Amino acid sequence: FPPPFPHLFQGHLFQLFRRPHSPWYPAGSAGTQLLPEAQIDRFMITLTLGYPDWESELALAKGVGEEERTLLARPVLNLETLLGMQSAVHTVFISDAVYAYILSLVTATRNHPYIERGASPRATIAMVKMAKASAWLEGRDYVTPADVEKQFPYVITHRIALNTEARMENRPKEEIVREILKNTKRPSMGEKSR
Repeated sequence: FPPPFPHLFQGHLFQLFRRPHSPWYPAGSAGTQLLPEAQIDRFMITLTLGYPDWESELALAKGVGEEERTLLARPVLNLETLLGMQSAVHTVFISDAVYAYILSLVTATRNHPYIERGASPRATIAMVKMAKASAWLEGRDYVTPADVEKQFPYVITHRIALNTEARMENRPKEEIVREILKNTKRPSMGEKSR
């Protein structure tokens, strides 16, 4: 069945997957096919939700057998509102200094001594989109370096492959990503430079 508004999701992939505990042993992947690197790169972000807190998991357990939860779901916004939000995010301004910062961070993944495969140009595009959305959610019509830094781990972590040396030294991707953020020169700028 076609989605009611296919133009919103054209070219986007939606998949939930369990993150492996280590890069060498993908626990929980039995019976599934690991995605090729080129397909993983198409996911805009990756994040880990972790386990629910005690109360939430207890409520989940108590809800087993009740009415199907999807039937209880109610819309939180309509199509017109969603399209308006997307349009507003597209108009968020990014200065040349912040564009350069984004590109410096992404290219740093390609030159890091512990990274075998750095982030592709898709990562640069995703960083721009996520930084704009972050600024908009903060109520601003311009992107700051802080917006970029906040989104960088979510956009980059699944797009890099560590080399043998990093794996032998047990260097997690998250640590490498933090190191790149720390070592990449942050632009000095006013609140909004054009």
